[in-house]
This record gives sequence, structure tokens and C-alpha cells, in this order.
Amino acid sequence: MTNLHSKTPFQTLAVGSLPRDQWIYDLVTDRGLGRVSESESERLLDRAVPGAIRMQERAGLDFVSDGEWRRLNYLDVIVEAVDGLQRGLIPPREFSTSTLPAVVSRLKQRSLLVAHSAEFLVNHAEEKTIVSVPSPHTIGKKFWSADHSREAYDTPEECVQDVIPIIRAEIQRLVDLGVDAIQIDEPWLASLANPAFQAAEGILDLDLELESNVAAINAVVEGLDAVPISVHVCGYSPTTPGSDFRNWSPLFDALGLMDFERFTLAFAGPNLDGFRVLEDFPEDKILGLGVLDTAVSRIERPGELVDSAQSAMKYVPPERITLNSDCGFAPSARNRGSLDQVYGRFSAMSDAAQILRESHG
Repeated sequence: MTNLHSKTPFQTLAVGSLPRDQWIYDLVTDRGLGRVSESESERLLDRAVPGAIRMQERAGLDFVSDGEWRRLNYLDVIVEAVDGLQRGLIPPREFSTSTLPAVVSRLKQRSLLVAHSAEFLVNHAEEKTIVSVPSPHTIGKKFWSADHSREAYDTPEECVQDVIPIIRAEIQRLVDLGVDAIQIDEPWLASLANPAFQAAEGILDLDLELESNVAAINAVVEGLDAVPISVHVCGYSPTTPGSDFRNWSPLFDALGLMDFERFTLAFAGPNLDGFRVLEDFPEDKILGLGVLDTAVSRIERPGELVDSAQSAMKYVPPERITLNSDCGFAPSARNRGSLDQVYGRFSAMSDAAQILRESHG
């Protein structure tokens, strides 16, 4: 598999969404509701998206995205491209604050997920590119409902099996388009470190749940080794107040069985106990070190980010560390943020990376 560190250590990567103007969010929303045609939406977004690309390049990122401006959120690409889902059926619950679609019939893909937007990114970016797709395990677990899905799939695991070929085919399209790195969004995995999440979701056998997750990821990426692949998690973090770093040990054991290169974790503003989780980090994986807390808007000093990386280096060698934000900056309309602030924070991260390269390169 192509290595992220083949040329430059401490590479900086975009993770997830960037803040966007309200009109862009409204445009994507109206497209999903059928109020705006696909062609009109693409015409307008083709003019807006280059600004997101240029901002990241100007900030010095090594891998840039399109800011995910063409999608409502990381899961909505499935809803817009796959038949068998109905919006608004799964109500919010303890660890999911939004109303979610539910699987109501067998899943069948009708259009591309992200390949069309990825082609635009590849054609307009001057730096290397990264594109994200949702994990089949997260999709199956979040969108399967005992009240609505049993006629289609007896269990969420059966649903996952039908999502795997959809995601796998999309990753192959991204490889063929020349995307430089691919990210699989898998927030369900990080949540498994939280015993309260396991209880709320009725997960009685953690080993079995992790085995299912490993199998799904490996089925998606098998043989697709032309570009580096990352698995990104968000939400429950090793540094969440009250979290126990020992809960991450079985997760890291599972990671060691997954056939991908890089795993991202949220480490912005951590304490020493937070970093201790890295004692069990797999030796064959690159750590995507989250150094920008997306829940705050303060622009960090490069020295702060260098300190975080140096703390991580007590457990993971510098040649296996990249830098990124904890998660996306604008996963929904509730968290729009400021693009100018993100530019300042990306710039600080790029400066920190340069300092680290001079010290450890």
C-alpha cells in the first residue's frame, strides 16, 4: 500500500467537513428535497467549491478535500444515492441527537456516492487529495431499525453485508479517478470504547461486535492497495472526561487485524492519561493525531500543537504520525463555524508540522 510518509513526515490532512455559507447549505438541502435540480445545484457548487480547496492549499495542508460542501453530512451521500431508505423514521436517542433515515427495503444503488465530487476535486486541486466515504458498519448499525427494517433485513449485520459492495465499488472509482488518499468514516468504532454506548445500543458481546466491524472494513478494502486508506472515528475520545484508557485496548487489538494504513483519533487538549491509550496502538498503523478541537473556535499556537505531537511520540514514533483536526468542522447546520478561523487553525497546524519536520525529519 502507498505510504503517507513516503516523502514527508508529519503530513497534514483535512478530516471531514468545512464551514460553508448558509446559501450553500440551503442549496444542498433544497436539492435533497427536490426544490433545486441536480444540474443547477452542481452549476452553483462548481463555482463555490474551488474556494474551499484554495483555502486549504493556502493554509499549507498536504492533502486537501472539497470541504464536503456538496453533502449535508457524511451519511447523507448514502441516502441520496441508494434506494431502500426513508428519511425521518428513526428518532433521536442517547448517542444520536438527529433523526435518522431507516432501511425499509433491500438496498439498491441508483447513483454515485462521491465519485462525481471527487473528480471535480482531483481536476481543481494543486495539492494531493483526500476523499471520505462512510463505513458499511456504521451505515448498517445506524440505519437499521427493528420497527422498520425487518422485512428487508433480519439483523443490522445482514444490512451491512449489502452496503459493503456499494462502498467497495465507490472506493475503486476513487482510485481510478486518481484520488491520493481515501478516508472511511467509522464513528461507531470509537463509540464502542464507551460502556454507556454499549449499554444504550444493546451490545452484549463486544468481541463479536468488533469482529463484525473488522470483517466489514477488510471486505471493503481487500485488494484496493493503490492508495493509502484511513479509518476515521469521532465522538468518544481517549481524552473524553471520565473515559478509561483501558477501554481502548480491545479496540486497538481489532485495529491490528484491519487492512488499512492510518487511524485517526481525537487528541486535542488531552491530558497524560489520554495519551496513555497509545501504549496499545498497533505497530503497523499510522496515527492520525487530532490536534484541533472542532468544538471550539480558538486559533491555536503552533507550539501547542507541537507539544501534543511530542506527547504522542512517547508512544508512537514520529515516522508514524500525521496531523489533522479531531473531526469535521461543520458536520451539520448546527455547527457552521467560521471558514476564516479554520484557515487560521490549519495554518497553525501546517506551521507545527514544519517545526516537527525540522526537529525529527
